[in-house]
Amino acid sequence: MSEIPALQNPTHILIEKHAVKLLRIKKLMATIKHQWAAINPSMNFESPIWTETEIDVFEQEKKIQLPEEYKACLMEVGEISRDYFRGLLNISLRNRLAKDFTRMKKKAISATKVHNVGSLYGKGWINESCFNVLKEEDKFRLYRKVPLFSPDASYEELFRLKSWDAYLNGCLDLGDDKYLILNGDFKGEVWKYGFEPEGEYAPTKYRECFTPVSAKRPHLLDSIIESLTKNT
Repeated sequence: MSEIPALQNPTHILIEKHAVKLLRIKKLMATIKHQWAAINPSMNFESPIWTETEIDVFEQEKKIQLPEEYKACLMEVGEISRDYFRGLLNISLRNRLAKDFTRMKKKAISATKVHNVGSLYGKGWINESCFNVLKEEDKFRLYRKVPLFSPDASYEELFRLKSWDAYLNGCLDLGDDKYLILNGDFKGEVWKYGFEPEGEYAPTKYRECFTPVSAKRPHLLDSIIESLTKNT
């Protein structure tokens, strides 16, 4: 295996703060590249590094402030190729549309619109059709001994947003339906749209929900480590 690269900006305040996790990510990336490069030479393992100046210029041009873990990742790990995750995660910013940045600046979903929806990963948001399915299951005690919602619970009160896709406001799309929340009550956490409950919450259909990506409620670097670890 090739030598694992050291930190490129070891004295930078952000890099010092997240050094352990960044080095862990680099080690995992080196392992994956070694495992797969010989098997499939066409896989793209390039991860363009951003300089601090490039990040500053980008933030000024887009009038947006990127999370510190995201910036630390760009400066040390780069825009990680999707092949490291086999299509699971993508951190690219270069070709985002103007509307994407407009949405990122909006207020993210608040804790008042997040409730127990039967996810193993914690409270989340669901669309109205799934809410109705869960209410019907509650009514007939399907799959659950204890109902998720009270009999008089309303979608309007619990989950209604200004628009059907407003749950993605204040989020940065990471690919594979994963999103980095940029502001508000869940700032810094990585969430995922869509899950299939297990065990007590076995579903009658695929649930369209927005919940933390795992029970650990990871922030970006921990989420990357989780994803890379699954592929080593």
